[in-house]
Amino acid sequence: MFYVEISQDQTFQFFLNWNTSTTYWKSGPWNGNIFVLVPEISYLSSFTFVSNGNETYYNYSVLNNNVFSMLVINATGSLEQRTSLKSHRNWSTTFFQPKSKREVFGLCGAFGNLSDDSLSPCTCLHGFDPLLEKDSSRGCFRKTILQCRNSNSTGGKKDGFLKISVMKLPAMPIAHYGQSEKICRLGCLQNCSCSAYAFGDNGCSIWEGDLFDLQYDSKNQGNGQHLYLKLAHSELQNGKEKKESGEDLLSFDFDCSVKPTYDGTVLRKRNNTDFDLPMFSYASVSAATDNFSPENKLGEGGFGPVYKGELLNGQEIALKRLSKKSGQGIEEFRNEILLIAKLQHRNLVRLLGCCIDPDESILIYEYMPNKSLDFFLFG
Repeated sequence: MFYVEISQDQTFQFFLNWNTSTTYWKSGPWNGNIFVLVPEISYLSSFTFVSNGNETYYNYSVLNNNVFSMLVINATGSLEQRTSLKSHRNWSTTFFQPKSKREVFGLCGAFGNLSDDSLSPCTCLHGFDPLLEKDSSRGCFRKTILQCRNSNSTGGKKDGFLKISVMKLPAMPIAHYGQSEKICRLGCLQNCSCSAYAFGDNGCSIWEGDLFDLQYDSKNQGNGQHLYLKLAHSELQNGKEKKESGEDLLSFDFDCSVKPTYDGTVLRKRNNTDFDLPMFSYASVSAATDNFSPENKLGEGGFGPVYKGELLNGQEIALKRLSKKSGQGIEEFRNEILLIAKLQHRNLVRLLGCCIDPDESILIYEYMPNKSLDFFLFG
């Protein structure tokens, strides 16, 4: 069931609601002459706003005395303005909203993601399942409860964040005092009600409770905004990562698990035994760079492109991705790793780990924000 309601705040916009509780579409504020998001509704009609101690409402009159006009909500939730000449009585639609699915507020429900797929536009975010089996249009729920909300958790791994590139951030953000992304992340992590955060030109924003009106476009993954979705630690490793060989780069703690030896070789310390460089799964390496987003590309050399990555604890890393044109095989790559590890010096950038996949070979270094040594030597 759909119905129209006037907002209770000073914007005096009107909403198209569905099922008595879900806002389906909104007109934008009333500025005294038009509704700012739909000025065309006033082209044929003159609206008047009335508000007093007893009632608040709009009325309108048709500007052309030779025309009949009516506003109709049809069965699919479309608000239409229909007009007809008095002499013909042939009704036609001159205005309708919303005009596209992307304009419908919260079309996919809580934690639902509106994509560009015309057949299945609604999907659940990673870590969530549909409320109704095989139907994501009614919203989604968490697969794994967050640690801070789990009364039985006495020492489990902490919640973390999944970075998502979106075309439109969720509705109803809350401004946060965080002056940096790290403070913004910490503010959300310490707030058990916080579901996600974003940090950009407008500063820090957090979202509490359910997320609504999230929109994603797979064709423009590197050109949107970034949302950091809070998830239980177990949900930060998807099924592909669990099947792959290698550790999870996103949750790896280099400060605790990797130490430099006196001869410069970086080894892992676990159970009082030294090992070679840690090897990470390709899926976790890809996630750390937001699927090798162009925004994270630092440059390119003879080896191949170099990307900036970020771990769940905020540590930044640099990843050298072996060019497929190099012709180097896996065995040659393994030998190169061992050679680089043995030649490391305390004054050079540390090699932290690697990733060897049937189609990819990647070296992982500590991130140096002040450019490389060759820049200072050769300008």
